[in-house]
Amino acid sequence: MATSSIPFSEYSLRNRDHILKVIKKYIFTNEKAQGNVLAIAEGSGAHSACFAEFYKNMTFQPSEYEEQQLKILNDNLKGWSNINSAIQVDSSQPEKWNLSSKSFDMITCFNMIHISPWECTIGLLKGATKYLKPDGWLITYGPYAIDGKLEPESNVKFDESLKSRNELWGIRDMVEIEKHALKQGLILKHKVKMPANNYCLLFQKKKEEDDSSKM
Repeated sequence: MATSSIPFSEYSLRNRDHILKVIKKYIFTNEKAQGNVLAIAEGSGAHSACFAEFYKNMTFQPSEYEEQQLKILNDNLKGWSNINSAIQVDSSQPEKWNLSSKSFDMITCFNMIHISPWECTIGLLKGATKYLKPDGWLITYGPYAIDGKLEPESNVKFDESLKSRNELWGIRDMVEIEKHALKQGLILKHKVKMPANNYCLLFQKKKEEDDSSKM
């Protein structure tokens, strides 16, 4: 399925191939892999389209918070037989996701954490624990501070811009995210530096018998 004529955002078209390389290296190393993928805050659908084109035996479930965005997603992704119709998901309320499947092999969330309230990140982590298979993966992408340090200067200015638009937004600290993820039984396995001062964070769900974080 050719995607050049579909109005995906320019930014997502720039980073999706880089993210796919990370997935191919650390998560699904075989293009014939099978399984189910949930995309939180999928945006225009560019990432689901790219991944579905490569992993033709996998099924992708895109989601978004705003109803108007669901129509955009469905219009953009109607040409892929292994992509389901988009559904509405509020990442801050995982108890209300009401997904038909509770056995996703991977959950993706790109460029949401810094442009949403902190409770959306907490909800994402809780939802990942609830809906991932044992050993399933949560992969996030975006800019992050590291142990209180935000760099380079362009990210500092970006953070200031985000907070000026909405005081509840801002670049989060990956150490803080890792701490909350661990409470939910998600282990940060890989921190992959990406172009344009971004990172992919790859969390893997603990097996139930190994999960002592909730005891």
